[in-house]
Amino acid sequence: MDNIIILLKEIDEVLQAISPMKIRVKQKDLIKFYEITQDSEDHYVHDGKEAAISPGYFLTLLAPMATKVMVSILGHQSLPKIRGVIHSKSEINFFKSIAYGVYNLWSRVETLQKKKGKTGNYLVLTFRMSLLNEKEEEVANDIHQFFLRVKEDDN
Repeated sequence: MDNIIILLKEIDEVLQAISPMKIRVKQKDLIKFYEITQDSEDHYVHDGKEAAISPGYFLTLLAPMATKVMVSILGHQSLPKIRGVIHSKSEINFFKSIAYGVYNLWSRVETLQKKKGKTGNYLVLTFRMSLLNEKEEEVANDIHQFFLRVKEDDN
């Protein structure tokens, strides 16, 4: 079996082991976030149970999982020695209104590819963090892509 397929499977197992993470959306936290960032909370915060959160607040909610994902992946024994990391892309998608309450945040590998560039070998890692409601419906996600520069003999 190709080393990249084995590595992909191992990284996915690492992500499944740390998922799901509980995320709580609270109105008071949302209002405080918009006060600190000087954003217009009227645009995002509504009376009642629905919260139309901004992409910035969504990324703030996901930050603990994103950190845990990268630390877990980079610390994995089978990963080649990393010489550099570049966060190349983040794509946020909203599918449903986000109500105040508790959500499950899942993470999984979308793709892992070997590449060779002008300056050497690297891996392109794309992973998805999905926010699921109590009905297990995906209400939003964030798709991250990283370039991981690896030693010449590791790729």
